Amino acid sequence: MHAPSLHGDLVTNHIKAVRNLPGLSGAKVIFVPESNTGFESQHYCKGIIDNEIPHVYLMDEDKKHVGMRTDNKAKKQMAILFNHALRARVVRFHPLLVTTDANETSSNMKKVLIDQVSNFKRKIKVRKVSGEDDGELRYTEIYSGKFGGRKDDQAMGALINYLGYVIYLQKYEEIYKSKKPLWAPM
Repeated sequence: MHAPSLHGDLVTNHIKAVRNLPGLSGAKVIFVPESNTGFESQHYCKGIIDNEIPHVYLMDEDKKHVGMRTDNKAKKQMAILFNHALRARVVRFHPLLVTTDANETSSNMKKVLIDQVSNFKRKIKVRKVSGEDDGELRYTEIYSGKFGGRKDDQAMGALINYLGYVIYLQKYEEIYKSKKPLWAPM
């Protein structure tokens, strides 16, 4: 990944690219970072604030975590919901899909996203418990797109944002209607 000082630049460049699309110059952005990424989500937020990007609202899962947590249970739910939404054509790729990676085209990024979402698999990890239950087997379900050395970063971004969108709609009146942006002009 990138150095922490660059994380904010990545996000702000992407927001700026999206806002350069026709009709989106003043769009409100709901920012949904992954919360278990070694404080990267805080670096993203700091970048938005330092670059004075207006109308960006942070979605956080709770008061302790910035963004959405992505444990195995959440990854499984996100992947299943997103796959279903793609198949039902609830989620579609924008004809002007934005990528800020100079080495990627929009059409290639669409292929990368589909390939990465398709790579998500369920694996059962078996381990022996020590202590009172010495020798007893425990099973842990792991749901990931990284098996076999694959990457899932773009897919995780899409999954997190889709689930974030669903939660945003469900909790708009209760939480997000009165939420303040990360940065606002004085």
